[in-house]
Amino acid sequence: MLSHPVAFIVVISVLLNASNTLKQAGKLDIKCAKKKQLIPADCVSAYKKIIYDRDSNLDTTASSIQRAYGSCVTNIDNPKYLKVPRAKIEDAFNQIGAKCNGLIGHVLLPGYEGVHLWARHCTRRGARFEENYQLNFPMCIDEPTSKEVWKGDCMEAYRLIPANPQGRIVAMGNHVITNTVSSTIRSCTVSVWTSDGSLVTGRRHEMDPNFRKLISKCSVKRYAARNCITFGGVAGCGSFGRPADAWKEVMMKEFDLVHVFRWVDDNLFVKLPRSRTKMVEIVERSLEMGVKTNEKKYSEFNSKQKFIGFLWDGNKRTVELPQDKREKRIQQIKHLLTPKKSFTYKDALVIAGRLNHITYILPQLKCYVRSIYQWQMEWHNLSARRPISDEVRADLQWWSLSLRTCNPTRLIPEPHPTDVGWIGDASTLYGIGVIIGKRWARFRLTRDLCLCEPGNTIAWLENLAVRLGLLMLTDIGASPGKTFIVYTDNTTTQSAIEQRKSKDTSVNSEWKIIQKLLIDTEIDIEAMRVTSAENRADGLSRGDCTGYPVHNMLSIDMPEDLESFLIQT
Repeated sequence: MLSHPVAFIVVISVLLNASNTLKQAGKLDIKCAKKKQLIPADCVSAYKKIIYDRDSNLDTTASSIQRAYGSCVTNIDNPKYLKVPRAKIEDAFNQIGAKCNGLIGHVLLPGYEGVHLWARHCTRRGARFEENYQLNFPMCIDEPTSKEVWKGDCMEAYRLIPANPQGRIVAMGNHVITNTVSSTIRSCTVSVWTSDGSLVTGRRHEMDPNFRKLISKCSVKRYAARNCITFGGVAGCGSFGRPADAWKEVMMKEFDLVHVFRWVDDNLFVKLPRSRTKMVEIVERSLEMGVKTNEKKYSEFNSKQKFIGFLWDGNKRTVELPQDKREKRIQQIKHLLTPKKSFTYKDALVIAGRLNHITYILPQLKCYVRSIYQWQMEWHNLSARRPISDEVRADLQWWSLSLRTCNPTRLIPEPHPTDVGWIGDASTLYGIGVIIGKRWARFRLTRDLCLCEPGNTIAWLENLAVRLGLLMLTDIGASPGKTFIVYTDNTTTQSAIEQRKSKDTSVNSEWKIIQKLLIDTEIDIEAMRVTSAENRADGLSRGDCTGYPVHNMLSIDMPEDLESFLIQT
């Protein structure tokens, strides 16, 4: 009855005079076990210890009554708190002893709903609570399969058990007196309960010494001393973040550090080369503070460190996917590209999640994940297998090429993107106009747009203007690692830049080309919305170059895929 992890036993009994004035019951339907485990005379001594009220009935404040003597334990379950005469109880136990003769036996008492009598053997000492166990003496249960329980959790759980103004233990929620009160903190549940199901009458100050004794004696078995800040395994971000932030501030104050980057329970410490701080010192201090720290999974300060799945180079200020992880991703993609092979829904989920992780350092590749998510939506029967679509195959091939050829990137988002006056516009009447600072360019369509690209043609043209502007910026000379502002009056273009992908097939296809240029040039772009009236490139997109000096016109090499329908004028 001593349940994981802590239980108090409160035995309430009242010594009353008993009398037997009722006749014995008839023959009962008794069930016996097959193995002798007790001495019948011990059972008689056990049930003789039961205390009845002045009318010789069972105590109606108790739902369970247990008495033990020698090898035998007698139990009475009375869930409805019925008045059962003493004569009925003793006659039933006598019949169990006569029929079972040393075997475990039990019977349901007829005429008394739910009343169940047992005669069983005593368990080994310390395995469970028995009525003859010494009161006010701790019982420690050491089960190899049980989870580890921390002393600090138990002390906090006990502290939170409420008491009324008179000091009596009450329930956690409604604060009423009950027969069981439990409080749980992380690894430990503290329960105060009565073995007979009666109300808890004990007062808090009476239980405190026994609880301290229990924690002290049992700490070597089921409990371990703990004063750890729980960085993980908690219900909410707030209860995790506050102690973690406090720990981070202490580390920053006590050690010569530039910064500490934290992602859940993964931390990256940054220091200057001249600093003499060592990670072993930080780990030792964390352990002193009670912060649970893995002493084997940390690495000393180095110019290159792995953090949240990426390899960070402090000297070159770059980030990349570790080589072993890159090879794994390439092999996973290669498996999916196997001709005529079908795959499970889980395969689609796994590859989408792993490629999405890479987009944290290569956000330009988000447009190549869209088809994989569309592939997932095709599953109606999640246990079925499906081949990859042509679009998924093309995107995975591009992923494979990108992972083989991409270099460490410096694409760390800038707090203040660079504004070079880059704005573009498109018109079906003429073509495309782009302005970067004082430099400008004008491009004319040579054939009907409907023959060029299906879908939203004006949205596609607006995104094509971004590609042409990117080529102009590269010719002017864009510094790697920079983020540049692109002004646009088109919502689809703005959304594509912000989301790195588009639901429009033609726009998404154009963005795949733009993203490759961004990766190759190691730059990034950010969209800023303007109204059509504020768009300075509107005239150029309609063929009007009035006010734009010829010497500021910038000529670029036209991409081969555009030569069939677009010329620079």
